[in-house]
Amino acid sequence: MTKLDEGSLTGLLQRDVTIRVVEPHILSVFSNDETGNSYDDKFGTMYDLVACNPIYNRLIWGYSTAKFPLVVEKVLQARSDGFVLDIGCGALAFTAGIYSRYRERPVILVDQSLKLLRLAKARLIKLNGAVPENMIFVHADAMQLSFVPKSFSTIIVLNLLHVLPDIVRANSQIKGGISSKNEGTLRQRPLSIREVSLVI
Repeated sequence: MTKLDEGSLTGLLQRDVTIRVVEPHILSVFSNDETGNSYDDKFGTMYDLVACNPIYNRLIWGYSTAKFPLVVEKVLQARSDGFVLDIGCGALAFTAGIYSRYRERPVILVDQSLKLLRLAKARLIKLNGAVPENMIFVHADAMQLSFVPKSFSTIIVLNLLHVLPDIVRANSQIKGGISSKNEGTLRQRPLSIREVSLVI
């Protein structure tokens, strides 16, 4: 199992990017904790309680949240080498169980909301007793990824594209991070009108 920390992450970042420790297991590419989004205010707590509720998702968006861990598990098992990047991981409301048991490859979990990253970290600790050594959280923006191109063999993006201001640009960022255009697949499978799961 690969242990992830500030030092190992530095090699994946572009030269002009400075990483800082927010707290154990959470790093940031931003200069301060004030950079975030609407999930960092009271809405973040409401989002976790309501929008992450399986019944709410079934009634409002028309999909089962049970699909998320199945998709992530299948994608994680599809490769045995290289780094995994989960962009827009949120609070891991639907995928913490899968991630808490996964040890095979290093996983970088990215979100623009520190509140959601802290909730995700707490979920892993509750399930596992600690954040797995092969995982680290990074406070960063999906629209301006700070990683060296082609650094990841697997990139997972679930339930994020519909909230981004420029999906074409986001897709370009995501595709630029994958280690080889000759390997892997790009899957876009709508689970509802607003939700698209994009897995590379």
